[in-house]
Amino acid sequence: MKYLISLIILFSSVEAIAENTPYKTIDRVQFNADSGAYFAYSSTGWEVCNNTKYVQLRGSSTNINMFTSQVLAAHMAQKTVQFSGECTNANGYFDSTYIKINK
Repeated sequence: MKYLISLIILFSSVEAIAENTPYKTIDRVQFNADSGAYFAYSSTGWEVCNNTKYVQLRGSSTNINMFTSQVLAAHMAQKTVQFSGECTNANGYFDSTYIKINK
């Protein structure tokens, strides 16, 4: 029972840390060849992390290509997207590992 309660508290805490952007279109997608990082850019900001203009795409090495493909497809189709993730103190970006693509 203690184990179950600990897990519930842990997952509740993790959920509280995560933030969501509003649904917006991506103005451009950027790639940094030195770091291997992909970014979704919004000229008006994403309304999280002091209204950062950059969402940095994060994920495991096996899943980052799929995530990047979905972001590129949404950008090319001019769909609105919502990212979920958390703010990064080191660089001020919004680090996202989750995307929702709207109709």
